[in-house]
Amino acid sequence: MGYIKYKALFKMILEGVIILSFVLITPLSYGQFSRSMRQIPIGNSDYNGFARMDKVFYNMPLGDGREADFFFKFTSDPRMEPKYMGMYWSIPFFDTKVYKTAEGRYKWKSPNHGTYTFNRVQKAEKGFLESYILNTTGTWKLNVGKTDIEIRRVNSSDEYYIFKKGNLVLFRSGEGADMFEIRYDKSDKPGLIYNKTKRSEEMRFVYNEEGLLKNIILKNKDRIYIEYGVCDTYGDDGVSKLGKSYKSVSSIRYPDNREDRYEYTAESEKKERKYLTRDDEEYSARVSVNRITQKSSGGNEGYIEWDASTGLIMSDSGGEYAIRNPLFDNMHPEKDEYLFAGDRKRGRATQESRISYKKPEYKHAEIWDYSVRNAIKITQDPNTGEQTRTSYIGTPGNASMRIRKIEKKISKADEWEMQITKAYDDNGNLIREIDKD
Repeated sequence: MGYIKYKALFKMILEGVIILSFVLITPLSYGQFSRSMRQIPIGNSDYNGFARMDKVFYNMPLGDGREADFFFKFTSDPRMEPKYMGMYWSIPFFDTKVYKTAEGRYKWKSPNHGTYTFNRVQKAEKGFLESYILNTTGTWKLNVGKTDIEIRRVNSSDEYYIFKKGNLVLFRSGEGADMFEIRYDKSDKPGLIYNKTKRSEEMRFVYNEEGLLKNIILKNKDRIYIEYGVCDTYGDDGVSKLGKSYKSVSSIRYPDNREDRYEYTAESEKKERKYLTRDDEEYSARVSVNRITQKSSGGNEGYIEWDASTGLIMSDSGGEYAIRNPLFDNMHPEKDEYLFAGDRKRGRATQESRISYKKPEYKHAEIWDYSVRNAIKITQDPNTGEQTRTSYIGTPGNASMRIRKIEKKISKADEWEMQITKAYDDNGNLIREIDKD
């Protein structure tokens, strides 16, 4: 079993023109794990190298011709605590949080897990205690009130996101869009999404006696049914089993009677996990392994395996992975270097990672490599082995994260060949582009 490439329907893009972007996708094959292009660069790996799969279950109309995507997310990221769907699972739409990280600085962890930083401005807007501005393009502002926090587009009063007690409670996606309210229960679990403009329910959430999500009732009264079973996997020490005290999703049944069933196992023997160094050398180590197996109503079956102690992906039914992520990999030889030790101490997200995915049918590995520090992305074509290096403008300003240059390198070559260079003015407008042709 491989994976399906499709674009994420729900994307929070603060640095761009819009905050909600929605794209129609190719119909899913439910016998296969599926992926979000925003979150998962290669196969069933996310940009950190953790195992991940997404399951879209609803497209909510926003009232302006666009739709917001709701999906279940499975992840082996050990930082994710069990919530209202047990171990490993969540609904990213509700993971968005606003929090203060330092004096004069706020961060927003959006539903796509992009993290955006706001810096305090000298004078607060009228009616607020403090005001902040997006530290890159300055196109969004964050205002702190006595009981709530709002994020609003600078040049539009119709695009805003309001938080109370850290939870998103009200939002509108722009001119012509409807206003939506999210209501939570006493345990801060999502209970209802209500369209205030149309005065109608969009989605209701029902929980079982254990506090786990068992039903999602959609606008047309269709229901999604979720069942749970024992999560028989190793803990992050790679030795202890989670056992009966932990539960996770065992079945998801959709309104059209399609059903995906899941099993979780701690493999009986250790296996070789491959990892990469900065110089792209490949090593391996024997580790304890967890596996999730998916069986679909159509008879298809697939699996993903990951290192129990780190959460980093090792293989799936399509191929094998090699990961470089010194921030999260406790076996990596670079983990104690000054940069990574400092990032770990400050609780930063991954600044550098490289994922290699080798499928038997391809001559070369597919590669995704990104450095936040240098704003450089490298990818490799698995058919030809040709690599593409894209450099972005990593400094704050109106041109932040615009493409600065694109280079290519054929398989086994030593030098990069320039393809395109671009230059921008102070307003972020393209003023010069030089193509090699």
